[in-house]
Amino acid sequence: LSASGCQLLTDQRFSLLLPPSSSTRLVVEFFFDDLEIRQVPIQVVWTKKVGNYQLSLGCKFVDLPTAARLALRAEIAKRNSGSGW
Repeated sequence: LSASGCQLLTDQRFSLLLPPSSSTRLVVEFFFDDLEIRQVPIQVVWTKKVGNYQLSLGCKFVDLPTAARLALRAEIAKRNSGSGW
């Protein structure tokens, strides 16, 4: 997870549309401690097969609101400063 994108792990059996093409857009919601980011569009940049049915998707945020981006950066910086990771 970063302020510019995220990596998702999914099961290929979850949908007939998996694996997605490298330009597929999805809408996601995620929760990072007290930070809630809802209905954010992402674009798949790459896919990688991880196991028999697992896929890792490298995604970038599309139009992440500024407030959400700043809050995400602050939370990541806080964790990287030694108070969580």
